[in-house]
Amino acid sequence: MKIKAFILLAIQFFLPACTEKVPEEVYVKDGLFSQSLSIGISRQIIVVDKWYELSAERKTGPWTKVRRSSLPDGQCWILRPPPEKEDNVTNNVTWVSDSNTHVEYSIPQNPFTEPRKIKFKAAGRYRLKAISSAWCGEPFESNVIEIEATRAQN
Repeated sequence: MKIKAFILLAIQFFLPACTEKVPEEVYVKDGLFSQSLSIGISRQIIVVDKWYELSAERKTGPWTKVRRSSLPDGQCWILRPPPEKEDNVTNNVTWVSDSNTHVEYSIPQNPFTEPRKIKFKAAGRYRLKAISSAWCGEPFESNVIEIEATRAQN
């Protein structure tokens, strides 16, 4: 009987700590809101079987601070807005090539400090883009870059 009482007391004590308090003020997309993702590669003409560094920059905003109680049910909001500009998001997007069978992407040991790299396994022309998840909305795509992979000259 003492164990049951202890368990009930513990539940009553710890359960409130597990519930999240709804914040009074939150951020929503401003009327001028936009988001973009711009990608690049260290060279446009590359050699097959060599690694090349990718780049990706994401811009998002502006966000407006509002009272949570003023929003209709189901309205998307975030607690803190993301940075307006994120310089290196190569490890935070999905990379898509028109020929994924001839493309290999690196998996950095430390994704916070090491950039994502790409290697093409066959000569040819490739189209590459990235897809980013979005705050309060559908994923969005980057620009498309065209890459020419060639065999090394002997």
